[in-house]
Amino acid sequence: MSIIGWSPPAASTYYRVSASSDQLLFGNELSLHVFDGTCLDCDGWACSIKPQTCQIDNVCYKHGAVSPHNQAEFCDSGASSTSWTFKPTTTPQPTQTMWVSISGPDANGNIHCDIHDLDNKVNGSDVTYQWLINGQLRLEEQLKSGTTTAETHISDLISGGGGMVRGLQFSI
Repeated sequence: MSIIGWSPPAASTYYRVSASSDQLLFGNELSLHVFDGTCLDCDGWACSIKPQTCQIDNVCYKHGAVSPHNQAEFCDSGASSTSWTFKPTTTPQPTQTMWVSISGPDANGNIHCDIHDLDNKVNGSDVTYQWLINGQLRLEEQLKSGTTTAETHISDLISGGGGMVRGLQFSI
């Protein structure tokens, strides 16, 4: 016996079934309702989706199941029981492991810059520091090997006019 037009059952499918010995004359037709009990509760011809499940594209999935077509989507029955939900993504917050602090001028007129390096990536000779006054480059030097502190006298920065030390740029 062969079943014409048969395909694997979906979550809920209705069939009309009859039998024939010669494929010319058929017996009485019966209706058959086949459903997947994973996600459906059916009573006769009416079905409802069970809690904690999804019926997506006529296929049943349990809550939390990942889409076979896209790993970024999953069955989230709380959001939708009939469509995929994108997995929430979390962006790791960067942790600040390096920063610069400026102090001074001290009693001798020196300005100090300290590079705070929690990861110990700074090797003094790899760092160039730049002193800026009102956004204009006034001094650029390499740190001494093994140090994380730069120092300059205020007169080296503001000779020829006043200004305010706005910051220090450094590159590694």
